[in-house]
Amino acid sequence: MIEIRPWLYVGKYTDTINETILTNHGIGALLELHEPARQERIPSLFLPFRDGEPVKPASLERGIAFVQEHSGAGRRVMVACSAGISRSPMMATASIKVIENRSLHDALNEVRAKHPRAMPDHIHWEGLCAYFDESIPFWDIWREMKD
Repeated sequence: MIEIRPWLYVGKYTDTINETILTNHGIGALLELHEPARQERIPSLFLPFRDGEPVKPASLERGIAFVQEHSGAGRRVMVACSAGISRSPMMATASIKVIENRSLHDALNEVRAKHPRAMPDHIHWEGLCAYFDESIPFWDIWREMKD
């Protein structure tokens, strides 16, 4: 699990089912993108984002709203997918963009500053760009990661 902001963490599925990890990091809400963990004491939202499949705008909006609601209530939110590399960083990027009023590129750079391996897949990145009406070619961000 990686702290992106004091209120926002990126993790993987195995983090969501480990109560000790969640407790030690003070996680107060889970946005699950791989499988539901069914943590009874922690509010959660399961949105089945799949690798290589476009994210529906309504699902993106629900995820961002969940992060806004719980971070605004003072809870630490963990966004988790299978490995914590693509889908959860994508959702963390979208959340930072909206909550902190950043450009999509700046928001991704904020995520990568704490999580250098973060790399939304090209379909999710293009979906974010279309949703937010920002044109940042996937291969440009991929090259930045490799530099």
